[in-house]
Amino acid sequence: MNRKRISVPFVTVSSKGLKNGLSEIENDGADFGPDTPGTSSSGIVEAIKNSKSGNVMLLEGKFYTREQIIVSEGINLFGNQKSVIINELEDPFVPVLVFRPYSSSSFLIVNANGKSGIKIGEPEKNNSIKIDYVKVYNTGNIYEGKGRENVAVTIAGYNIIAGVIDVYKGNVGLKIVGADIRIADLQVVDSSTGLIVVSSEHVTFGHLSIDSCSYIGVQIDSSNDITIRGIVWNNVEAHPSNTLKYGVLIGNYSSDHRNNGLTIELSIVGTGGTGIKISNANLCTLNLKIANGVFYTKDNEIKTGIEYGDRLSFISVSALMSNVESQIKGAVVGRLILY
Repeated sequence: MNRKRISVPFVTVSSKGLKNGLSEIENDGADFGPDTPGTSSSGIVEAIKNSKSGNVMLLEGKFYTREQIIVSEGINLFGNQKSVIINELEDPFVPVLVFRPYSSSSFLIVNANGKSGIKIGEPEKNNSIKIDYVKVYNTGNIYEGKGRENVAVTIAGYNIIAGVIDVYKGNVGLKIVGADIRIADLQVVDSSTGLIVVSSEHVTFGHLSIDSCSYIGVQIDSSNDITIRGIVWNNVEAHPSNTLKYGVLIGNYSSDHRNNGLTIELSIVGTGGTGIKISNANLCTLNLKIANGVFYTKDNEIKTGIEYGDRLSFISVSALMSNVESQIKGAVVGRLILY
């Protein structure tokens, strides 16, 4: 029996304007745009509310929004390499884009414009969210305490899958507070802290690259069953002033909860300060390559390869170190292998 292919309908959003005369650029036939009555979101919120199929497509252009965009249940918001959402919200700590449970995205680029970026999921909920690709750049570097800080991407809650998360220039690249989260590829460049995982479990990174951050590459606290593979490094030629205090910092703020079952497979190259410090951890496996790169200077030299803090048990460490003067500080109860 022959079956006809059924195309999935979608609504389109234009950055140019819907009607001739309301924009300097000719009408491109989109369904919604910046001259949609009552919009302060370039028409994106209106498109989401009026989408019957659940598919909302951003056309080429810059989408300035003064209204938080909520991607609700059943909506797939996608763009292309030439469509950019720009944060013009007044509150710099409010994410410009929020994905609620059972939503998805195929391709998004967000200019945080010196403010916060996006939030994926809701705390303590089964979100069932899938993000294929998201790029967030230019997040702010403001911190007021009590959770008010600029974050490029926040992931909260349970059951979230992301293909590629790409962050450039900001404060915290990715912050995770949740469970059953799988990320295939994470890249954070020229930020303060690359990755924070806190009060989480069953989180897996296929590969991450933390490049030229200025404080901490990867921070893990009060978490269980976390698997991370990839590299933390400092591109001193491109970012000479970015010298990490810690390449990886585990359990430093976890005095009330040990970190259990961590699997860390990382290359830590030319980050400065301490390559990795681990405290408050149990049943963890570390497979490390720690080195000062060819172009390192005294300013960004890894001075201590591994530092062991308090409350460690059953820690297995395999470490290949190159050109690191002080390899180990502290002691660990468990198995230690150094090559």
